[in-house]
This record gives sequence, structure tokens and C-alpha cells, in this order.
Amino acid sequence: TNTWIGVSNTSWSVAANWSLGRFPIDSDAAVVISNGCAYYPVLDTDRDLSTLAMLAGSSFSLTGHSLTILGDAAIAGTLTASGMETLTFRRNVDFTGGTFVPAQSTVVIGGTIPQWVTSAGESYYGLMVTNASATVTMADAVTAVHYRSESASVQYSGAVAAGDFRVYNAGGAVTQTFAAGAVYRMD
Repeated sequence: TNTWIGVSNTSWSVAANWSLGRFPIDSDAAVVISNGCAYYPVLDTDRDLSTLAMLAGSSFSLTGHSLTILGDAAIAGTLTASGMETLTFRRNVDFTGGTFVPAQSTVVIGGTIPQWVTSAGESYYGLMVTNASATVTMADAVTAVHYRSESASVQYSGAVAAGDFRVYNAGGAVTQTFAAGAVYRMD
């Protein structure tokens, strides 16, 4: 596990800011953004991370760079996009206790195994589900300006609100399962 300790500055690539004395690489078991730091990380280039855990009270700015999380992500801090970044999750993502500032970013749910997405009241600018191999479960309400499902199977456990809602799959059948009694609104 490589933990952000933020003692030097906001630079992702400064070794002193990390518990392992180097910035994270995709083979690290986990990346943690801790809280109570003097400085919080600002992404310096497009990156891939093994997993991401942001503790409550922490923050992380993408600053125009795209980020791919290969494993699970637990976002209890503030994750901020500033432009048209792409934030890709290959496994489960949980925003419980966190804040997501989406700007005009696109969040991609793009794994190859079953995935759970817990939005916890956070909204997306662009949300794209591309997992064509397994079911994606939206564990709670989903709100997005632009939503596109390219997944073979999505289950919605709560309400869905989107300004633009599209479903597409070039590979064949598409199943979108909506929760009984939930509200689905397209603005």
C-alpha cells in the first residue's frame, strides 16, 4: 500500500509525498489518499492505479488528466475533475461519504466482471457503462447529464435521471432492468 502523506507539496510525482518514498505504480496493491495532510495530490499526467481509497476529509484533483482504477475504488473524500477528464473504473466504485465534482468529465464503468456502482447521491456529467461481459448493478440512484449504456446487462436499484439517456450494444441483446416503483426521468 502506498499512502499519500502530502508533506512536501501537491505534486503527485514527488517521492516525499508518499509513504513508500515513490509515487504509485500500477503494481502497488493499493493507493490511499489519507486525510489531515498539509497538501493534497494534484494529478500530473494520465495514470493507472491498482485500487484507490480516499479517506473522509481528503481531496484529489485530476486537473485535466485521465485516471483508470484497475481494482475497487472507495471515494470518501473529494474527487475533483476540472475539465473533460475520463475516469475509468474496472471494478466496483463507492462514493459513500465522498464528493465528486464532475466538471465535463466522463466516468466509465468498464470492467469485465460483475460491477457495483454506489453513487451515494453524487451526479455525473457523462456516465458510460461499457462492461459487455457481466452485469453492472447501480446500487442506488443515478443522475447524469449524459448517460450511455453499452453494457449487455445493467440493473438499476434506484431512480435514474438523465438529460440524455442512450442504450447501445453492437454485440447483440441489451438488458436494462429497472427497480419496481422507482422514478425514471429524462430531461
